[in-house]
Amino acid sequence: MPKFIIDVKTNKGLFSELDDYYKFLEDMSLDMQEIKCPQYTFLSFVLFCAATLEYSINQCITVKFYNLIHEDVYKDVAERFVYLPMSKKFNLIPKILSSNKFQFDNKHKVIKDMIKLVDTRNSFIHNKNYFQDLKIEKVDSEWNKFSTPSTIGKTSNKEMCFHFFDSLKKLKKGFFDPILDGKEIQANDLLVSIISN
Repeated sequence: MPKFIIDVKTNKGLFSELDDYYKFLEDMSLDMQEIKCPQYTFLSFVLFCAATLEYSINQCITVKFYNLIHEDVYKDVAERFVYLPMSKKFNLIPKILSSNKFQFDNKHKVIKDMIKLVDTRNSFIHNKNYFQDLKIEKVDSEWNKFSTPSTIGKTSNKEMCFHFFDSLKKLKKGFFDPILDGKEIQANDLLVSIISN
């Protein structure tokens, strides 16, 4: 069910469907445990995990700018960030939300998984296989072409789905939830300090 993030000082708030995204994934993962799923189910799940990650990032950045600016200008500032490529947003969000004190620890398993999730999403959403060269030869006045088989939907499986979702839930608990609860970003195992020169 959608909820509102309320600022009691101004009686204004922001709309959020973030809990619905995670609930949808939770329901879908339970269904996937119960039944034998066709291959396209896994790809759908991975893409929805990526959409949930992106919605989480966008929600946090919007809340940050809403709390800083408190006027309609926050939308202009937040939208500039929201339209960045997902991998760039993922890299920048801890830096922006911590005033450049922290960044994600790229050696941490959860962060590695989220980077792989973004890469998997991008390989499907921004597939560039149409640039792949084909070997074509003429045999008995017929043109024969040879290409690699399609990889659509074959980059994901049930284990990968559960793995991504588990890491996404850990990122939610350790990073997104505290931000959306109005807390300052604190050092934890997902983050490393940025050393200033």
